[in-house]
Amino acid sequence: MIKNTEPLTCGHKKLPNPSKFGAFTFASASSSGDTKAHEIRQFFIPQLVSTQLKKTTFEDKYKQMTSETENWRNAWLNSINELTSHELQKKSWLISTPTNPHWSFIEFMCSYFDDLAIGDDYKIPLQDNVISTNEYEIIKDWHEALSKYDSPKNEDYNNEAILNDQKWIAILHLGFKTRNVLADTLNENERRILTDEIDYLKFL
Repeated sequence: MIKNTEPLTCGHKKLPNPSKFGAFTFASASSSGDTKAHEIRQFFIPQLVSTQLKKTTFEDKYKQMTSETENWRNAWLNSINELTSHELQKKSWLISTPTNPHWSFIEFMCSYFDDLAIGDDYKIPLQDNVISTNEYEIIKDWHEALSKYDSPKNEDYNNEAILNDQKWIAILHLGFKTRNVLADTLNENERRILTDEIDYLKFL
């Protein structure tokens, strides 16, 4: 288990920084009417040093992410997919020799809270109508539960302990129900991004 004490502000709390880069993955639905469900695309975003992070507001991060609303929503839905899939987490977080740091509790949480700049309870995306009030109401309870979660003994790198934690499992169950309700409000492409099984093996 990698240990590093250099802090990284990651949405809901400070987390150790495992590497120079944070992995950011999102599923992008085809806007041209393609019959394929979606494509998984992967980007590595250099993480800012802690002094820079202190100066960066949620609004700054949000503006960087939302050059196109569609890209932000695709990233958002893919992140919810990852965080509500126990099977994906069991398969991808417990790889003995991981080659991509994205497949871990820490990076899933960072991709959701920090990369999407929604740690401020979706204030800016709601103001800009990137997500609807109805969508926020659907995910609010799960989002709040996720933001309050603490890993066993605060060992955020211990993926196995987290996967066996009953508090985490309860959040997963709530998330799965939330995902199904949200899926019913989406168009076909967005619904597939949210619910289709992610083939993590393509990105190891």
